[in-house]
Amino acid sequence: MADSPHLDDTRRALERLHEAQRIGQIGDWGFDLADGVISWSPQVYEIMGLDPTLDPPALADMLELFEPDSAAALRHHIDLAVRTGEAQEYGLVLVRGGQRVHLQARAVPRKDALGQVVSLSGTIQDVTARERAERLVAESEQRLGFALGAAEIGDWDMDLRTNVARRSLRHDQCFGYTSPVPHWGYDTFLSHVDPVDRDRVDAVYQAAMSGRGDYDVEFRVTWPDGSRHWLWSKGRFYFDETGEPYRVAGIQVDVTERRREVEAAIRLAAIVQSSEDAIISQDRAGVVLSWNPGAERLFGHAAAQMIGRGLDLLADSGAPEDEQRWFDLAADGETVAPFESLRRRADGVLIDVVLTLSPLKDKDGRVVGVSTIARDIGERKRLELSLRHLALHDTLTGLPNRALLDDRMQHALTANRSRDNTVSVLFLDLDRFKVLNDAEGHAAGDAVLVEVARRLCAAVRPHDTVARFGGDEFVVLCESGGLTTARLVAERLHASLAQPFLTEGQTRFLAASIGIAVADDDSTAEELLRDADAAMYRAKDLGRGRTAVFDPDIRARAAARLEATTALRRALGAGELRVYYQPVVDLSDESLLGFEALVRWQHPELGLLGPGAFVPEAEESGFVVPLGEWVLDTALEQSRRWAMTWAASTPPHVAVNVSARQLEEPDLAQVVANALTRHAFPAEALTLEITESAVMRDVLRNVENLRALRDTGLELSIDDFGTGYSSLVYLKRLPVTSLKIDREFVDGLGREAHDSAIVTAVVALARALELRVIAEGVETPSQLAELRRLGCDAAQGFFFSPPIPAEEAEQWVRCGRAPQAVRRAQPAPEAR
Repeated sequence: MADSPHLDDTRRALERLHEAQRIGQIGDWGFDLADGVISWSPQVYEIMGLDPTLDPPALADMLELFEPDSAAALRHHIDLAVRTGEAQEYGLVLVRGGQRVHLQARAVPRKDALGQVVSLSGTIQDVTARERAERLVAESEQRLGFALGAAEIGDWDMDLRTNVARRSLRHDQCFGYTSPVPHWGYDTFLSHVDPVDRDRVDAVYQAAMSGRGDYDVEFRVTWPDGSRHWLWSKGRFYFDETGEPYRVAGIQVDVTERRREVEAAIRLAAIVQSSEDAIISQDRAGVVLSWNPGAERLFGHAAAQMIGRGLDLLADSGAPEDEQRWFDLAADGETVAPFESLRRRADGVLIDVVLTLSPLKDKDGRVVGVSTIARDIGERKRLELSLRHLALHDTLTGLPNRALLDDRMQHALTANRSRDNTVSVLFLDLDRFKVLNDAEGHAAGDAVLVEVARRLCAAVRPHDTVARFGGDEFVVLCESGGLTTARLVAERLHASLAQPFLTEGQTRFLAASIGIAVADDDSTAEELLRDADAAMYRAKDLGRGRTAVFDPDIRARAAARLEATTALRRALGAGELRVYYQPVVDLSDESLLGFEALVRWQHPELGLLGPGAFVPEAEESGFVVPLGEWVLDTALEQSRRWAMTWAASTPPHVAVNVSARQLEEPDLAQVVANALTRHAFPAEALTLEITESAVMRDVLRNVENLRALRDTGLELSIDDFGTGYSSLVYLKRLPVTSLKIDREFVDGLGREAHDSAIVTAVVALARALELRVIAEGVETPSQLAELRRLGCDAAQGFFFSPPIPAEEAEQWVRCGRAPQAVRRAQPAPEAR
């Protein structure tokens, strides 16, 4: 008979229940307390690992299936359910097939009408997989938390519906807090962002929330202690089925130190890449780790060739032997001073380098290698050699200079004492070279000096030294042979210079005066040169083009010259020098124009001395420079005092002589300008007189010096015009305002036709160049008349007045002309 529909439904429901139990690994059971019978569903058999065709085991046998602790728990909870009548939930562990199985059980008591528990029913579920998953999740979360903490990464998870964020402590620490902040939402976060970055951060956040990628941004924050930090925040939004964001989670990292390191690394990389120096890093074994463009340029090897290998390609046998030891010291963390070495380029060329080795450390301070900076010092080396050569050699001729000569003389004199050699020195001065140099110019003179140097070197022995001492002076050092050899060498030197010199197409002849000094056991280099120099001057005194050997008489004469210079210095300090003034008159009416200042020496024993008695020694010794400054100061001061009685608005015009030696001083214009300022003296009332020969000594340089003087506003005059060798080409370039006709030509006026012709030519030349003409040495009425007839502007001389003291000159100033009707006409002593 067919089952009823109700039974069919019941059967199908049971089938679905059993299927659900199977899928969920849940079984049901029953326990009748009256008869002790246990009933299991098929799932319980499967969970327990028993054959479902067998009857369920008795309670005592069933307890044996569980681990002891679980068996005791099972008995406890069954007893508790029976005794209390309350449902019990408990966990059990059984061993099935050698594996521990975790179960979750529930026992529900069923009572009779009297309220007594008569049976238990319940469920049992295999939760092994679930517990394992939960344990793995927990372990994973622990590991993640540990990893984030170790990496100093804060994590956060914000519910967008409540605007409440769950954060780790590290998250809040990124914002400078040591303990959790009570409430944190997006607004709280945004308020902590630096105002400069706030809009940018919010824009990134809004873009990510609208589904345009992850939230990823760096920004600045200010901690409560005032320090500024950079943070990196990265997160992801989660969207529901409608596309609305409901959650955002991510991480927060303090990247301040990383940014500093990155910025420092970028700066360092830029420096390394752009450096002209080679910068190389190696590990402690010497293997190249990095090779910058500077290294490629310096050594010619590409980085790809060098990285991963040693520097053996660059090694040279000429490098210092200690280089490996220095590398090892740097690899051990020690500082190594820079040192010079040799390296071989890719093309085989050896180059000079300076190497700086430093320990290469990681971020923890451990030495991991060596950093080397190599700089090419080839140019410096070449410059040093050049400078060393220049320091010891004359730039024009290439001969040894005084410094090298002195060194060789010291060695020769030392050898002279130990080897019984006789050293001699020849001091050579070209005769009248100045005349040639002035006449033909500096370039021609230099060419002659170069040729002289060549000839002298060809004339001496191979081991002799030829040095340029200065100007047109040369020294020959003979380290052996004594006086006899020195005389023979002097003869060869004279012979070498006797051949004509060709300059600018013109044939010129030169001679030289040579002084010889022979060393004795006690001679010094300085004494030997001094004695040879004195002998050379003796040779000049004998008629030039000669040789003289030093003897004690020559030394005595040289000592006398030195004594005269010393006495002159003392005289200036003692107030024995005087300035005399010779009036300069206007030839149109014989009125006073001014004075020429002339120095005199009131010697305590010899009386009043003219300049010829002491100025040559002053010129030779260089004392003429301070002497000339003293004369300028004295003349300006005196003229300034005269201004109080002078009819004009400016002080009386004063002319002061400038020597050739003074004209060579580079600061002459500044010295004169300072004197004008010091005495509040108008520059237009001062004339500086320079002899024609002094100007022509180095005309190109002197033109510049004269222009500097003229720029101060003073007047310039060429003194003794007509006695030198000036070229009209140069004369028109000189910034002078007047010419002074030398007394030699004035003396012959009215008697010598040539002199009148010369004066006529000078006046005409001056007119053409718009210069004033002053005649000096006027002594007679006929000379005065002739000068007037020829158109001369002014004159001075004994016809008007000799040089006179300032007291007498003041009478001229008061009168504006000669104070006496009768002019003195007497033989003229030296005017200079």
